[in-house]
Amino acid sequence: MTESINTKIDLKVKATLDAGASQKGKIVIGDKGFEFINNQKNRYFVTLPWNEIDHVGATRGIRKGHITHFTVYTKRHIGYVFTARDSKRIFEEIRPHVGAKNLVYEKDMFDRLRHSFEDLTKK
Repeated sequence: MTESINTKIDLKVKATLDAGASQKGKIVIGDKGFEFINNQKNRYFVTLPWNEIDHVGATRGIRKGHITHFTVYTKRHIGYVFTARDSKRIFEEIRPHVGAKNLVYEKDMFDRLRHSFEDLTKK
């Protein structure tokens, strides 16, 4: 069994870690850090203290308000991609620990196409 770094748990949600093969488990957000614990094998886990997280990027779906998945970037330039049913609630719990400036929306394919089309029409 893995030891949790958190003394108080704020949120516990079912989620999927997309690292090669998808791993189903639980995201645990607490006072000391962000954790992912695998359901089948407890030895596969991700533990990130709050001071180790650089920023969190969210990918929106076709509906702009819906967050399909999000990536937690560490200060060592490692990104962990997670998918959860209620990603917006996870973002609300992460915001006080990481800071609002470090929660960003990543550009999707349609945003990139729109910006490149606008650049072509300006010339």
